[in-house]
This record gives sequence, structure tokens and C-alpha cells, in this order.
Amino acid sequence: GLFAAFATLLDPGDDVLMFSPYWTPIADVIAYHGAAPVLVGTDAARAGGLSSALARAVTPKTKLLYWNSPNNPTGDVFSRAECAEVCAFARDRGLAVISDEAYEDLIYEGEEHVSPASFPGMAERTISVFTLSKTYSMTGWRAGYVIVPERWRNAMRTVVLYSINGVSTPTQWAMLEALRLPD
Repeated sequence: GLFAAFATLLDPGDDVLMFSPYWTPIADVIAYHGAAPVLVGTDAARAGGLSSALARAVTPKTKLLYWNSPNNPTGDVFSRAECAEVCAFARDRGLAVISDEAYEDLIYEGEEHVSPASFPGMAERTISVFTLSKTYSMTGWRAGYVIVPERWRNAMRTVVLYSINGVSTPTQWAMLEALRLPD
């Protein structure tokens, strides 16, 4: 899902804003598409304001923002207010967002997972990427799904068809069963 999302949105020479630390393969996927990650240190950004830190890092080539909360590898969870602030920044700058929500259900008590697509004006600019690897212990099955705005669906389908198409039938049935399980 992440590979297909980046392949759908990136062109060579684009920049991608992302908070650091981050899951290291993301930088490789961005580079594979000829784009460059632009890192924003999470702790420093929190200390000085997320929007201010993003504004200092944005370039004329910035096309999108990669969002990951709960964060891999730290487990850190951005608050609802932080997510709203980052979403307002993305909206105001006309940026797309790829939201990696792999750990949506693995949070500590008192914390809350918030999807960027849930904020006003964000559903049409956010590709939300989910996996069954974590919540349903299906690691290695490479099973997941994406929620894609209409304007990018055909491009995303094409990327999937010519790259990762062909999730096995047993895996698809297992995914459906997992999604029917109670919390």
C-alpha cells in the first residue's frame, strides 16, 4: 500500500516532508521514485511548533507529507491537536498526505489514534494505508488496504496491477475473516 501510494503521487525531483525518527524503508521507497525525503525532527518540532518546523522545511518541490502515528519505530502517538495542526498546514500548502496507519490499534492507554483523513478537507488529499500485519497478527501475509480519494483511484489501480497485484486467495479470505472479528 505504501509503495503504491508513493508511486501514485511522486514524480522525480519531488520532496516529501516527514517527521523523524521514521521507519527507514520509507526513505528508500521515496528515493526509488526519484524524490527526496525532507526530515523534520519530531522533538524539535514539538518544542517549537509543528507548523513552524514544517514551514522551515517545506521547499518549492514539496508535493506531499508522509504521516505515521502511532510512529514506527518509537510507538510515539501524535495528539488530536497535533494531527489537526499538521492537517491545516498540509491543506493550506496544497500538499497531499500519505498516512501510514499500520499501528492504529496498538496504542497505550490514554492515547488515541487519529486519522488525518477524518479532518475537514483532508479526505480528498489523503491516502490512508492500513495493514492487517499488526492488529491481526498477519505479519508476513502482506495483506492490507488503502483508502484513496477518487481522483487518484485509477492511477493507484494501475500501480497495483503492474507491481503488487495478486494477493493470494487464501490470504484474501483470511483478511475478510480477521476484519469480522470482534475488538
